Amino acid sequence: MPKELLQLDLDECYQEIIKDIFVRGSFTWESDIPIEFQNYFLTRTRNDGIQLLIYEKIANSSEWKNRPLGLIEALSAAAKNDAIIDGLRQQDFVQLAQTLSEKGIEPILLKGAALSLSHYPASYLRTRSDTDFFIPENSIENLRRIASDQGYRFEEFMGGKFTQYQQSFSGKDALGVNHIYDAHWRLCNPQLFAGVLSYEEVLEQAVSVEIFGLKIKIISPEHALLHACIHRIAHHYDEQKLIWLYDIHLLLNRQNDEARDAFYKLAHHKEMRAVCYQGFIHAQNWFQTPIPEGWLALFKTGVTEEKSAKFITLKPRIWDVFFNNFSALGGWQKRLRFVWEQFFPSRGFMIQKYSIKNTVFLPWFYCYRLVAGFPKLFQKLKS
Repeated sequence: MPKELLQLDLDECYQEIIKDIFVRGSFTWESDIPIEFQNYFLTRTRNDGIQLLIYEKIANSSEWKNRPLGLIEALSAAAKNDAIIDGLRQQDFVQLAQTLSEKGIEPILLKGAALSLSHYPASYLRTRSDTDFFIPENSIENLRRIASDQGYRFEEFMGGKFTQYQQSFSGKDALGVNHIYDAHWRLCNPQLFAGVLSYEEVLEQAVSVEIFGLKIKIISPEHALLHACIHRIAHHYDEQKLIWLYDIHLLLNRQNDEARDAFYKLAHHKEMRAVCYQGFIHAQNWFQTPIPEGWLALFKTGVTEEKSAKFITLKPRIWDVFFNNFSALGGWQKRLRFVWEQFFPSRGFMIQKYSIKNTVFLPWFYCYRLVAGFPKLFQKLKS
């Protein structure tokens, strides 16, 4: 890295280095670069989920050994550790998927777990903290029973029909490694996006891959691209986390004209063009993703009429999320039930959240939740 880059703002300097590595294919790092910047770079790339991709791109270069020892050691250690964890993660999921399949539940891998198998040179290069998968809505109770019997522990569910559409659970393998799962019966929690793709739609186009001898379903590239664009808006309010943008970059790179036409029709039909456009231009800004100008322009024309477009510039308070979900539900019966489920979650959720030892005090904690939660409605959400 030329020293003159350090004269730039830290964000600008970081972006130039990323472009050097991912776009220009060059990465020079002078040995006397301040240790403070090395630490900043390592922290930022770890938070962005691209540290292992950087290692993969530069480890075999002729200049690798000339780089600072601290940088080399940090990237090498991260790669070795994550490669081992990824193998154990896949093995654990295969065992879970096989058990679910035997009980009539066919999980479909989503997000990073799916793309790690279809679009990355090695699955461990797609950094992720959990494994997301899609199941039919009528299978969630069976999943809880089957996974609990296998020793997995579920996070307490708020309960209700409209509050949340995914649930996390985890379990340790024989080596003591903890594996975290996120089971979806809808695409995501916000009401405007929850029903964009149903399990049946995703299953119809799902692709089969083999892991440890077992056939596993993963989300198709077309649906994966739509989900990637939606996820960073619906749950993270346009956060530019680079691993999410690199997913979009890779998915766009593999599209031909036919795939592009099909994807535009899908995004238009689902009224998600504005959301997709935002992901596309961010990917292009960071990774110089080649996107035909005419095709890209289609995603910007007339999109202000899309209800989801307002999420792009939204830096919401909890109240904004609550009201958007409330408004998106059709009919007052659903809306009133949604309000009730938000204010009065399940008994088990309350006991776990507040560590209630004596359920006699449960009504008091419901009152406390209402009173203490009211000021939080107007706080800005963090992605």
